Amino acid sequence: MNVVDSSAWLEYLCDTGADLFAEAIEKSAELVVPSICLYEVGKKSPVSSAKTLRHKSMR
Repeated sequence: MNVVDSSAWLEYLCDTGADLFAEAIEKSAELVVPSICLYEVGKKSPVSSAKTLRHKSMR
């Protein structure tokens, strides 16, 4: 099980720490994201994050 917090998601989405968190985030069968993290990332992420997320999910 991989629990990923808001700071990890923001690093991943902004590519500033993507390599550090990619393995944990991209193993979706083992991924757990607390609902508060979804809220925090949605509130803090730039508008372009949705485009970045779509791009990363197509790998």
